[in-house]
Amino acid sequence: EGLALCYEAKANPEEALRYLAKALDDQRIKYRAPALEWRMALLSKELRKYEDAKGLCRKLLSDTVSAAAGYKQKAENLLTEIKIQEKS
Repeated sequence: EGLALCYEAKANPEEALRYLAKALDDQRIKYRAPALEWRMALLSKELRKYEDAKGLCRKLLSDTVSAAAGYKQKAENLLTEIKIQEKS
């Protein structure tokens, strides 16, 4: 996750996304999954990978873990943003 932040700060969202995906697979930080998925959704939107971003947002919306609760409204807003961008 830390490396992903470094790549994001260096304006390299592709590498940041790759490291976030690796972090998401790490069972030791499973409790961070909603935060990682949220960052991945934002980066996917930035890279115009709208289907990936929408999938991550839908996953956050269906997540019943309490840690995901803080991301549900954000995910709904991002889905709306993507829908608008796709139309333009």
